[in-house]
Amino acid sequence: MPRMNTVINLQNISIAYGSEAVLHEANLVIGQGSRCCITGYNGSGKSTLLGIIAGHRSPDEGVVTIMSGLKVTLLAQTPSFDVSETVYDVVAAGLGPIGVVLATQRRLYATPNPDEDQLAALQEQLDNAEAWDFGARVDAMLQRLELAPDQIVGSLSGGWLKRLAIAQSLVGAPDIWLLDEPTNHLDMEMRQALTMALQSFGGAILLISHDRHLLANNVDQFLLIDDGEVQEYAGDLQDYSTRILANLSKSHPKKSAGKAKTPGANKKADQKLLRQIKAEIMGAEKRLKRLQEKIGEVEAVLQSPDTYDGNFQDDLHDLIRNQTELKSQIEEVEKVWLTANEKLEAAQSD
Repeated sequence: MPRMNTVINLQNISIAYGSEAVLHEANLVIGQGSRCCITGYNGSGKSTLLGIIAGHRSPDEGVVTIMSGLKVTLLAQTPSFDVSETVYDVVAAGLGPIGVVLATQRRLYATPNPDEDQLAALQEQLDNAEAWDFGARVDAMLQRLELAPDQIVGSLSGGWLKRLAIAQSLVGAPDIWLLDEPTNHLDMEMRQALTMALQSFGGAILLISHDRHLLANNVDQFLLIDDGEVQEYAGDLQDYSTRILANLSKSHPKKSAGKAKTPGANKKADQKLLRQIKAEIMGAEKRLKRLQEKIGEVEAVLQSPDTYDGNFQDDLHDLIRNQTELKSQIEEVEKVWLTANEKLEAAQSD
């Protein structure tokens, strides 16, 4: 039975895309005030897990239990909004259906001759929902993130879209905040604002991120998705990066070893192709090691309080840009590594 302070309880969750199982009988218990980072190789099911908790996806099997009355919000890795809406419309939508009513009322007030009956009907809906302070909530969030309420969403850059997504996810005062790579596209100022928002957030946090500075200041527990299961990971992100270089998922070398021993497998496999694939894997591992060393150096500087002194603003911009570029390179090399391992398994099973 879950503990009394359990806010999220996943039991025997399984989900597959076509014939490919992503999560298999996965279990997860999250308590009040937990601050967790979900780790795992690309494609292991991290974003899928957050989507299931948020209610955006349904598992094929298993039970998802969220403590009654709690609000859950998901900050997606790539925000997607109606480009014709205003910033105010999108942030207000974070309040749920009543936020749409609020935005409609605001638009109606802005017209030269608003329909009084329609305004009265909208106000009645707001009164019935006891949403008397909701307009002030939206205004405060817009001011906090320096968002212009009447700006059209389609005119925003990637960084401003992420700001908008953060505003939408927080305006409803959630109890559980799910974040998928939240620092992507954010500038230095907004990264600091996000860190402060996370530190002041009183509810449970589950996030996916490779940003060591963000994790060092906001996370006290790591969860690892491996071979479709969720397990508590005793190490930190650097330990996990080292694990990647040691072949990441235990299932990969086990499957390869087992198939390599199958009678006649060596005869069927193209030995030249195998050598090429293995060379590709080794090359990716060497690149990953170099990139991890470089990003480790950059993030060690970013974690130093002296870096945020006003005299080092230009250097700080360069460091953050370098960190972002290295993260992107690491993700690409991880994809190459994983694809090469899949090719190796396929070649050895022929």
